[in-house]
Amino acid sequence: FTVEVPVHGRVLCAQPDVQAKGLLIGLHGYAESAEVQLGRLKTIPGAEEWCLVAPQGLHTFYRGRQGEIVASWMTAQNRDLAIASNFDYLKRILAETRDRQRGDLPLVWMGFSQGGSMAYRAAAACGECDGLIVLGGDVPPELRDGRLGGLPRTLLARGSSDHFITAEVFARDREYLRTSGTTHEVLEFTGGHEWHPQFLEKAGEFLAGVIEFWTGRGS
Repeated sequence: FTVEVPVHGRVLCAQPDVQAKGLLIGLHGYAESAEVQLGRLKTIPGAEEWCLVAPQGLHTFYRGRQGEIVASWMTAQNRDLAIASNFDYLKRILAETRDRQRGDLPLVWMGFSQGGSMAYRAAAACGECDGLIVLGGDVPPELRDGRLGGLPRTLLARGSSDHFITAEVFARDREYLRTSGTTHEVLEFTGGHEWHPQFLEKAGEFLAGVIEFWTGRGS
């Protein structure tokens, strides 16, 4: 049997020096940390205008002999329970961040690797989302079988030599976005399972487009 207990999640946030133009929540990959993810988010062109939020996965562990603390989002064991816990965690993070911002800002979920699948889930289920960026991650089965809602405008990216997200998986996910009617952009750069400069440039353009569309809505 399983037993439900409270657990505390760790979240890093970087506020812009001026009024934020948007809220970007970035989810790290397997065996990574919130510090790594926040550092990456800061390298996206134009990110200094966004409130950047980097949650750390609830399942932490030590990596290597140096005692580096990293995290994952789930394993195959108790997978559905972990997904539900992660949903609750991310919803609370979103509510807390919205309360701190005290303003109506466009929201973009971003995920890398294992965090990409969680970003898909969050964007489809949170009920408020203006953009989704996924790098080196795949569409989770709950989306493909219709158990979750629809997706917002999406940027899907992959390195051409990524052994985790193969060309076949990438093609499958592109077809899902197309047939589900999701407005999307695709980037395949020369590289592997990594944050590539070409991806950063494209992500910056995507975020700028979200702000432009958001601003135009009220005109």
